[in-house]
Amino acid sequence: MLYLNKMNEKMKNEMDKAFEDFSKACDKAIGDCQLFIDMDINKKPTRPNYDEMWNVSGYYNDDEGNDIRDRD
Repeated sequence: MLYLNKMNEKMKNEMDKAFEDFSKACDKAIGDCQLFIDMDINKKPTRPNYDEMWNVSGYYNDDEGNDIRDRD
């Protein structure tokens, strides 16, 4: 009988651990789904405003007169 009690206790501990792992995985999946739901897929990407980022304004030309910020 003592053997069965120890075995039942071991099985209970294993089941508790498995349930805890499953619960954590579900919480993570729910969080990931919420991040996906919160995404605004209709939002158009915007180009960075380097004048604001670098606190500058105007045109910047190299020695040949080409705008150094023009990458096209």
